[in-house]
Amino acid sequence: SWSEWSAQVTVNDVPPGPPFMFSVSGSSSGGTVTLSISAGNGAVSYEFEEDYRADFANPVQVYPSISPGPQPIGWGSYVLSGKTDGMYFYRVRSVNSFGASDWRPAYGPAVITGCPAPNPPAVPGSLTVSQGQMYNWIRISWTGVADASSYVLQEDTTDAFTNPLDVTPLWAQTENTLYNRVPGTYYYRVKAVNSLGSSAWRNGSNPCVVVAMTSAAVVATNSGMPAFRDVRPDALDVVALVLDVKADPVRSVEIRSLTLSASGSADDCSGIAMLRLYRDADGDGVWNEDADALLKSSGGFAADNGTSLFSGLDRFLPAGASEVWFVVADFTGSGQEHEDFSISVAYTYPASVTAVDFETGLPIPVNGPPATGTKMTVYGSDTPGSLTVSASPFAPQDEEADAGGCMVMAAFALAAGDREAVSLTGISFKASGSGDDSAHVASLRLAEDKNCDGLFTPGIDRVIGSPQTFNADDGTASFGASGETISPNQSMSLLLVCDFASSAPAGSTFKAEMAAGSVQASGMTTAMQIPVDGLPYAGRTVTIADQGGGSDGRCGVPAVAGGVDSFGAALPFALLAAAMAIAAAFRRR
Repeated sequence: SWSEWSAQVTVNDVPPGPPFMFSVSGSSSGGTVTLSISAGNGAVSYEFEEDYRADFANPVQVYPSISPGPQPIGWGSYVLSGKTDGMYFYRVRSVNSFGASDWRPAYGPAVITGCPAPNPPAVPGSLTVSQGQMYNWIRISWTGVADASSYVLQEDTTDAFTNPLDVTPLWAQTENTLYNRVPGTYYYRVKAVNSLGSSAWRNGSNPCVVVAMTSAAVVATNSGMPAFRDVRPDALDVVALVLDVKADPVRSVEIRSLTLSASGSADDCSGIAMLRLYRDADGDGVWNEDADALLKSSGGFAADNGTSLFSGLDRFLPAGASEVWFVVADFTGSGQEHEDFSISVAYTYPASVTAVDFETGLPIPVNGPPATGTKMTVYGSDTPGSLTVSASPFAPQDEEADAGGCMVMAAFALAAGDREAVSLTGISFKASGSGDDSAHVASLRLAEDKNCDGLFTPGIDRVIGSPQTFNADDGTASFGASGETISPNQSMSLLLVCDFASSAPAGSTFKAEMAAGSVQASGMTTAMQIPVDGLPYAGRTVTIADQGGGSDGRCGVPAVAGGVDSFGAALPFALLAAAMAIAAAFRRR
């Protein structure tokens, strides 16, 4: 009878996949090369190519005999014979009736020794030397020739080679990178060698000029770019990276290309559809598609954690000039909740930013620390927003205050994420220090720092809710904040203002901090409780002064001998006394 389980096989009319693995081994006596592969999915046969160079600039197709016979599934061994001393590079691809796979290069070359050629080798067909180089290294490559077991490469500072220096590579490699060259002009020539002799010299068609490090461009992360941001999986027009670009102070530069690197837990290849590079044309530091200039567009990343190239920029910067560039990303919608994307610019070789001296056309170094973009985390439709606590840029330092005076105890900011608006429901503070907080703190006020200066200014800063007190020494004080809302990607600066009792003893200390769970908030869209990052957050320590000289009643403004008027200027003592007398007369009336 029929079994209860069956299998279904689907046949796709597509080219095969490349061989899963490919390795080569060379002979030290028989002049043979053994090629070993594991079959590619859907392969019927294979094609092999051989070259004397690792970049396969001049490949030759080879048709080896197979042993033990065609094996589309599993391993196969292919043998080439009659090879003379030298180094050989190989690659393979799978073939069927629908096409061929990508090439799979072997890991490392095959080296043949003990089989000398019957004739001396021919002269290498070409010698390529870079026109100029930044830093102090030079790249050279040449065309390999048959029957060469090795090559001799020479360097000189004149084209007559009157004092050549051998910089011979190992075995039969056909490229070399030379380091630690001081600025100057260098000439190169190469010849092929085997046991029977050597070829004539092949000279490079041009010298290489190594430029000094004085001419450079600088590309760095813009300080105003946020470190974290929440994004929808299908978000468009997301500013992912902001760069500060600056030319050398004394030389004009031309930036020709920019390579971006991807990282993060999400698949950058499938998650990001397009990248665009803009110049901040209006100079406001904020990306605006209509006002800013589009430099280039890119199709995204070629692979997960891969790279994306903006080539052909040809952006001219006069000496000392600077610009701001925006990298803007469009997402595809495939990102999953909690996955993240990051885009960066590195300065390791190969260079992520290529530039030339505008006058000479020679490459110049691009300096600066690695530029890292915003970490963009994907959120779902039911994911609540976020709230972050951080110190205000003008958060006050530890200071003294007078008994009976007023002081800002803490200055901090609450920043909402990109997902949704956040509604505050409550904020609490815990007291610490040697002073008795319930007895010596007369009242506490929570205020919005409207002018973001870290000081409480009546008439400008807005008091939220009712004044509170600490419920015990080292106790807590809680403020209701119903109705206070922070829009997405916006922040609110807040102050905790403390009025000290006149009985506060000299030398006693007071401090207030927000512990984990001290800030309660909910999402305006999801109505869910919002997680709060950045806690605990501690304010400054305030010490009650032995006598005057701390802070007066304007909270955070140092006291001035003779008093302080509404503008903070010192009043002459006589004028202050007259003002007090007039006030007393009005009180009596």
